[in-house]
Amino acid sequence: MSTQAYRIGIGCVLADAAGDAIRQLELKIAEQTGSSLGLSQPPHVTVKRPFVIGSLHELEEFIHRLRQLVQDMRAPDITYTSIGDFAGGSVYIAVQKSDELKSLHEKLLSFCAGYGASADEFEGDQSVFHTTVAMGLNDDQLAGARAIAETAQLANMSATSNKLVVLLETEVNGWVAIGTAKLSSS
Repeated sequence: MSTQAYRIGIGCVLADAAGDAIRQLELKIAEQTGSSLGLSQPPHVTVKRPFVIGSLHELEEFIHRLRQLVQDMRAPDITYTSIGDFAGGSVYIAVQKSDELKSLHEKLLSFCAGYGASADEFEGDQSVFHTTVAMGLNDDQLAGARAIAETAQLANMSATSNKLVVLLETEVNGWVAIGTAKLSSS
């Protein structure tokens, strides 16, 4: 029996019109750049950066316990602020650091530490809450994707999220959703 490690991350799934607006932007960027890698994942705000879980059994347990952990947590309000990019060819829309997002992030950091995840230099106070709208771009594609994102005028857009999504990184399909956890609506 072989043991495989799984690289996962956690995001707040965007509901309704905001999720649709993000997906339309992703489609426009994909059409211009020829890179559709980001389309495999649902539109979401990243609240826990990727880390590795050691086995399928641990992954299943993690998702089950995550559901229990967040079932009474208030769903965060989301407000977009600006367009940015990360090294490695990703374009994102930054999200304002609300108290609810910070609280959710801190709780997830603590929870994930129980599975061997450690906070890196981009988490905690340094965290950039964001929605990735394109990834895996070269420099020319990156410039074009940023220009499209900036013309979409999604800064100051508000959104809601009532569930978390656990995303698994795959070699062929990029990031795919493998589980969800419902947040409290009150």
